[in-house]
Amino acid sequence: MAFPPRRIASWKGALAALLVACASIAAVPRPAVAAQTNNEIIFNRPNTGTMYAIEDRLVTLIDQATTGTSLKMAMYQMRDRSGGNNVKDALIRAKNRGVNVQLLLDATALKTSTGADEGAYADLKASLGANVKFCGAIGSDKGCHGALDMHNKFVLFSSLTDGTTNIIFQTSQNANSWAGGYLQHNNAVILKNENNTALWNGYTKYFNDMWGVAAAGQSNTNDNYWNVQKVVNGSYGDAQFMPRTYTSGKSLADILDQVDCPGSVIRTTQFQISDEIMINALRRAKSRGCDTWVVTNRRSSVPALNATATTTESPMNGSMRFYETRDVTDTRLGTTSNNDVIHSKYTIITGAINATVDGILYNQDKFVFTGSANFTAGSRVSADETILRLQSMPGLNMDAVYSAYFTDFDFLWDGGRPSTEY
Repeated sequence: MAFPPRRIASWKGALAALLVACASIAAVPRPAVAAQTNNEIIFNRPNTGTMYAIEDRLVTLIDQATTGTSLKMAMYQMRDRSGGNNVKDALIRAKNRGVNVQLLLDATALKTSTGADEGAYADLKASLGANVKFCGAIGSDKGCHGALDMHNKFVLFSSLTDGTTNIIFQTSQNANSWAGGYLQHNNAVILKNENNTALWNGYTKYFNDMWGVAAAGQSNTNDNYWNVQKVVNGSYGDAQFMPRTYTSGKSLADILDQVDCPGSVIRTTQFQISDEIMINALRRAKSRGCDTWVVTNRRSSVPALNATATTTESPMNGSMRFYETRDVTDTRLGTTSNNDVIHSKYTIITGAINATVDGILYNQDKFVFTGSANFTAGSRVSADETILRLQSMPGLNMDAVYSAYFTDFDFLWDGGRPSTEY
């Protein structure tokens, strides 16, 4: 499937492409969905009818968790959704019907300003007891392995009532309203029946290792989880788990450096871009002639990406947009609210790569990387994070996956502020 170098269409004309429906991938545009046995890609739209698309789909999956099976959730933050069918209540329902629920939270958002247990945490602690944990002391802002947050956002279901097994739910969205939640732009991927169990086993080991640290009342136990588990390569994709020191490799930066330019397309959507390693890799790609476009939430990301050109790096200039400080009168996304914040963290590439990075041969022509990690040094080397690459394989059409993410990027690009407005 070929795409024009700039964009596939205006978002108004291409929004239907978000509703990807093929033999193996389905984007979920609405809050209520029936049981599905195929894989899914989901995008939400704040302040619209699909605002709750990701959270509602997760609630549906939790309600389908089979009695007597396991549900492991690593979630940076969780809050009650007022008047809604929220994740917290679904977890309690699952526990009450005999699902073995294990919930790992970050320690920063568990108390109110008065020192009382935050509402969702209080209810979960009362229901799950020892099966809700966090690493370090409450408010310590420490990861289980890393020196910073437990910033993951994934759920593992061993079995659902629709007959599927080894279900991986990976998202950029917290179970919140504002802080990374449904009031911000996010994405999610659901992988079911992962028949090459390497990916499932990798996620499970990562969760269990964090859980063991939390159970011991510890934090920041391994600044380089790469020494424990490197890239895990399964039939539905491969994943790497943070923290990872730069001396062991630079991950996506190394991959971007291998993209064959000119002629290739790179698009990345990030909440924040402050990691010099990633900034320089994007600028190098543009300098080599890659059609490189960036949408970021943070205004502070603009200066470094637009820094003066060098012999090997080019500024983004007109190839970058940002969202922070959008005025309430800015209607480029068809809304009069300034709640439009980008919280997704994904990178898509179309073009030739024929190189081995981190022991994985990259020899496709389309790539999608998503997960919980921002393009910040702290996120990539000091926090507990996950990066998931979706692979092309029988039963999962990579053209459809790429198209869905490209269309989402195009939509977000339309709503961003040009870097000239910095």
